[in-house]
Amino acid sequence: MFDDPFAVTAEDYIDDTPRCDQTFDIVAGLPIFVAHVYRVIDGEENPRIINARKAVEYEEQIYRSNQRKD
Repeated sequence: MFDDPFAVTAEDYIDDTPRCDQTFDIVAGLPIFVAHVYRVIDGEENPRIINARKAVEYEEQIYRSNQRKD
């Protein structure tokens, strides 16, 4: 999902400090929401998933509207 050109990722902020990224995507036909951070391991960024769940309707709409932009 992290390589999907249509995935929508946004930073989640608390008091103007980025806490994690939120990504909306479709995986195996299922709309999902994933909260994640990136950790640098051996000089390479690797995603660490904090939470994943089925996306709610408006989150799926964000993803679908991003697909129509291309």
